Amino acid sequence: MTTYLDRIYVSQLRKLLRVDADGLDRLRQTENLPSPESGEGERTYWSTPAVREWLHHSGHLAPAEVTLAWWPDARRPAEYLGADVLRRTQLARPWAVLQRWSTDHGTIVIAWPVNGNTITEAQIRPHTPDASACLRIGPRYGRFGPELLTRNHATDSETTVEWPDLARVTGRPMPFWPYSLRVPELIAAWAPGDPAVRHHGTGAPGLDITPLLQMAILHRPEDPIHRAMIYTAQSVQTGAVPVSDLDTVETWLAEGVLRPDHITVAALPAAQIEDPVELDAATLYSGWRELQRRDDWLAEQCMDVLASWNGGQHLMQGQAVQLDLDSATTREFLTRLRPVTRTALYKQIDPNKTGDAMVDPLTDAPVVIEHDASRATVLAPDHLPPGSPLAALILDGEVWVRTEDGTLYLAPLDTNTGLGWGFSGAGPYALAILTSKLLNDIAAPGARLDEGPPDQGLLTLFTTDWPAGTTLTRAQLQEARA
Repeated sequence: MTTYLDRIYVSQLRKLLRVDADGLDRLRQTENLPSPESGEGERTYWSTPAVREWLHHSGHLAPAEVTLAWWPDARRPAEYLGADVLRRTQLARPWAVLQRWSTDHGTIVIAWPVNGNTITEAQIRPHTPDASACLRIGPRYGRFGPELLTRNHATDSETTVEWPDLARVTGRPMPFWPYSLRVPELIAAWAPGDPAVRHHGTGAPGLDITPLLQMAILHRPEDPIHRAMIYTAQSVQTGAVPVSDLDTVETWLAEGVLRPDHITVAALPAAQIEDPVELDAATLYSGWRELQRRDDWLAEQCMDVLASWNGGQHLMQGQAVQLDLDSATTREFLTRLRPVTRTALYKQIDPNKTGDAMVDPLTDAPVVIEHDASRATVLAPDHLPPGSPLAALILDGEVWVRTEDGTLYLAPLDTNTGLGWGFSGAGPYALAILTSKLLNDIAAPGARLDEGPPDQGLLTLFTTDWPAGTTLTRAQLQEARA
C-alpha cells in the first residue's frame, strides 16, 4: 500500500482512508476526493500523487497518521536536528543512532542499528515521543533502495517506506551508511554537506576488537599471548561483512532506480585490509591457553570477543554441555571435580557468575555447578589425555568414554559438532566418526562432520534408540565396525 508506485487500488485506498465503500463514495461527493484513473471493481485505481495532494489539502488525515508515502512534497530542504546515540547503560556499547529531521509537516526520525544489533519499533518508540514519522533501517533492501521500516497506522502493522519517498518529503538526498561502516561516532558527527568519510570499518559487526589489542600491548611481541591476540583481532577485522551494499547503491544509481538527489553515501572504506599472516596452531593455542588462566576483567572481555567470533575455536576445549544430574555417570564424574579460583575461561559457561567454579583435574575441563546444585555445565575437552585405550562408550544423558584403566571421561567434542544417538541425523553421524577415531587413538580430537562418511556399521549402531545408561564395550564397537 505504501510503495513508491504511481497507483493505489480501491481496497488499498479504503485501508489508507479508513473507510468502507460507502465512506469512499461520501468522500468523493463531499470532500472532493479525486476520481479513479481507470479499472473496474477491485482493479479500480487512483493516481498516487493525486491522492497524496488531496490528503495534504483536505486535512482528512494528518501526516502523523499516515506513512511518508502520503506526505506532500517538500517545499524546502528539511533541517537536520542532529543525532542521538542510544545505550542501554552509560558504559554499554551503542545499539542505535537516531537522526532527526525537521520538515514543514513534522519531525522525521531515522533509527540506524549499530554494532550488529537489530531494532524494533517498541525499542525506539520511547525515544521518539514527538516524531511524526519514525523509520528504522532494516536488514534487507527494498525495490527502490535500502529497507525503511515503519508503523502503518491504517492497518496497525509494520510496513515499508521507499527511499525516494524519504528524499521527496525531506527535499534532499538522504545519507546512507553501509552495513560494515555504521560506526556510531561517524553517524553522530555527520552533518549535511559533509563529504563521504573514509573509515576502515567495524570488522565483524557487533564485535569490538579493542580488548584483544589492549591485551596484546601488555605483552612483548614475541609472547604467544601477544601474537594470538593480534592474529585474532586481524581475523575478526578481515572477516567483516564486505561493503557490498555500496555496489548495490551504485547499481541502483546506474539503473535509475535511485537518483543522486535521493541518496548520498556517507562513508566509504578506507582501504582493503590484507588477511593476517597465518599463525601456527601451537602458538595460537598457547596464547589463548595463557589468557584463559587470567582472572582479570580484560581477559574476560577477550573471551567474550572470541566466543562471539568463532565460538572458541582457538581454545583447547570443545563446547559447553549441560550435564544430566539424574545420571549415575554424571554423578561419578562430579565426584572427582576440584574447586578452583574463577578465571577468564569460566566466562564461556557462567557469564553471570551464578555458580561455583570447578575443574576436572584429568582434562582441565572447567565445570560450573549452580549455587543451588540445580545444574552443572562443563566445557567439554576437545581431546582426551593419551594413554589407556578406549574400553567402552556409555550413553547416559551425554556420551561418555571409559578407558581400560577404569577412568571416566566426557567424550571429546569439536567446537561446532554435537553427539547423539537413537535417530537419523548429525549426532549419530558424528558419534560414529568419533568412535572410529577413539578406537584407533584415545587422544584423537572431537569429530567434525566434514571428516565423514562414517563407518556404516557404527552409524547403524548409533541410530538405534539405546536406553539411557547403555554401555557399549570395545568388543561391541569393533564388531559393529567390522
